[in-house]
Amino acid sequence: MIEIMQNGHCLASVTWDGKQRTVAQLLMELSIALELPCGGHGRCGKCLARISGDVEPADAQEQSHLSAPQLREGLRLACRTVICGGTVQVELPASAAMRIETGAGRAGMVWDNGEGLGVSADIGTTTVVMQMWDRQTHQLLGVQACANPQNHFGADVISRMEASMGGKDKELQQTVTSCLAELARQLCQTAGREKEEIRTAVFTGNTVMLYLLCGYPVRELAAAPFTMSHSFGRSVPASQLGLLWHPACEVYLPPCIGAYMGADITCGILASGLLQEKKPSLLADIGTNGEIALMKEGRLYCCATAAGPAFEGVGISSGSCALPGAIDRVWTEQGKLYTHVIGEKQAAGLCGSGLLDAAAALLRLGLVEESGYMEEQAVELQGDVFLTAKDIRALQLAKSAVCAGIQTLLDSVDLTAPDIGKTWLAGGFGSRLRIQSAVEIGLLPADLPKAEPGGNLALAGAAMLLASRDCRDTAEKIAGEAVIIELAANPVFQERFMADIILGEIQS
Repeated sequence: MIEIMQNGHCLASVTWDGKQRTVAQLLMELSIALELPCGGHGRCGKCLARISGDVEPADAQEQSHLSAPQLREGLRLACRTVICGGTVQVELPASAAMRIETGAGRAGMVWDNGEGLGVSADIGTTTVVMQMWDRQTHQLLGVQACANPQNHFGADVISRMEASMGGKDKELQQTVTSCLAELARQLCQTAGREKEEIRTAVFTGNTVMLYLLCGYPVRELAAAPFTMSHSFGRSVPASQLGLLWHPACEVYLPPCIGAYMGADITCGILASGLLQEKKPSLLADIGTNGEIALMKEGRLYCCATAAGPAFEGVGISSGSCALPGAIDRVWTEQGKLYTHVIGEKQAAGLCGSGLLDAAAALLRLGLVEESGYMEEQAVELQGDVFLTAKDIRALQLAKSAVCAGIQTLLDSVDLTAPDIGKTWLAGGFGSRLRIQSAVEIGLLPADLPKAEPGGNLALAGAAMLLASRDCRDTAEKIAGEAVIIELAANPVFQERFMADIILGEIQS
């Protein structure tokens, strides 16, 4: 018998069918969540579990991620451990709630007349958040959030596109639609309502997430010239997505600006009030794919920069999502290093905001140079959580991509950072980072007027689109009229990227 345990409870008990597969593949078949940031390729070493019984011994790739004491304790990588017999026990790490930016809509939302329930959701690469609204009273009935279960296929959009092109497109689609159905079920249960009352929905997300949701081939998004046959800005029957709500329920999918400027940034622009600002204003959604929008004299300019997943903790030696046990804040006092851990627990990882703080603190203490050089190959932050020279390098590449993207966008319209009247930082990471640390390491230009966190602007925008059809017209105008500034072959971007790689304050 193969038993899957967690927190002392048996999640599943199955008989072996004689087919050799990795533990991670079995968990996926059983719909049991396990984060696989590298898509199960054995590169990140994050899918640790205690595994015993009829399994193949650790190969060289797995051993490169595990110490001898860990192997003696039975710790293995789920993505590399192959089941070869019928008696196996798997003990998964204790479950913990991820800290997810949920938001709650925008004050003064204008509502059309409506009946029944409506749901608005932000399908992020890392997380999925859903709100439920009473369309008649305009009351927010609840919010539910979870990790995006597509993380089985990898932590970033590139891994998921590779999985989709490798024949996993139907699985990716079913994974996210099942997630949306379950979030809606939980919200209905909490509110004492029925799923058949859901009459309308709005789902936002980046372009890849919407392609995967609809089951569209993603190959065109994966290589230059990065065209998109589907720009969305339309409604589809909920039943077409496998969502069995009200028979007439339709799901509105907001318009995407480009292949890497998705519906999430369209919604963020709508919710931020960027369009109403009289002075030039900036919106930056900082994550794996940094999306930046600039409003100048009634014209909207946008660009996207590939920062990579370092801000989400992926590829960082002690990297973690914003879970209990993750260091989310680091500071110095009188030459000493101090840390804060989510949930006041023993430190077990380092999330994005903690990574920025840690780099700024080490720079301040002289333990890392502006070039990124560290005399010590690793610095202990707390317990078994370290920051390594390799981590610093990954952060330098990510932060330089974002800062150079901002500067190139400004340069393209003859502006400098001090010309900006207001800056919003959107998304979970953008809302939690400390501005001082971001400036100290050069993620944001030092002469950019003080930015402020905007929260989950994508979700707030989705709620506005749920409430009002006029807002849908505005969203479609945003996507249709935005000017995209391409960065890939832009000499200004290339020059700024190389200059901004240093750790330290950067002027525009």
